Amino acid sequence: FIKLCLKICNNGRIVWAYDELQTIFQAKTPGIDSVLEGTPYKGLEEDIILYKCYRNPREVLVTAHAIGFGIYGNIVQMLDEKDYWQDIGYKIVRGEFKENEQVVIERPKENSLETISNHFKKEEIVKVNSYKDYAGEVTQCVRNILDDINQGLLPDDILVVVVDDRNAKKYLTDIQMLLARAKIKSNNIHADKFSIKDFAIDGHVTLSTIHKAKGNEAYSVHVVGTDSLYSLEPTIRERNLMFTAITRTKGWVSISGIGSAALKWETEIKKALEKVPNIEFKYPSK
Repeated sequence: FIKLCLKICNNGRIVWAYDELQTIFQAKTPGIDSVLEGTPYKGLEEDIILYKCYRNPREVLVTAHAIGFGIYGNIVQMLDEKDYWQDIGYKIVRGEFKENEQVVIERPKENSLETISNHFKKEEIVKVNSYKDYAGEVTQCVRNILDDINQGLLPDDILVVVVDDRNAKKYLTDIQMLLARAKIKSNNIHADKFSIKDFAIDGHVTLSTIHKAKGNEAYSVHVVGTDSLYSLEPTIRERNLMFTAITRTKGWVSISGIGSAALKWETEIKKALEKVPNIEFKYPSK
């Protein structure tokens, strides 16, 4: 895709923006050399790091980074130099990046938007629950959406993201049906695979898979089906999917799943939230 862009632009003038933790089909983003191979271009003219996050409240982003790396579970990926953490908007509080060293990093207030953070407790911004069964999870998801609307959000401010690929159709169909019973319109963008629908429609709650939600956002996001992303130990891909789902929100996120797997996510997320605005970990071995 980038090679195609380079062919149609004057002198290869493109802006290439990416977030490596949102690479959900591969473990790593392709290196610049492999992308530019076979083109007349040698590299990036300028590499700009965006320290400030303009979408997510600090509580959401710090929690999502902890989950994406596996900080409070099983660490599966790591930024291996202080400079890299500083590049994504953190400061090193203490510790050396050497095996078994205790490291504490902090996300300063100025590197995130404070609109939500100044008015809500972190437990109100990031909510997580595990349910005994599917019906309980879906029913509570719809209740949470109705609560959002009662609190003043518009339906199109709200997004449901299913991270369970196998059961995505059932989740979205059932949530749509329950919303309809409550007289709430919804835009199930997964329902018709043969046409491209607008992601957000005025007056409609958006219902989406994680893959179609990528690159989109909403004020209140409800992530469902998280138990599907906890195998014996979550892989890089599974953690990147969780990171991507959580960071769709501009305000509040509610995360849920079923059974013991969801309970493991709940335990990990609550530990991450407890440490916010810090991330604390023992530096892993190679």
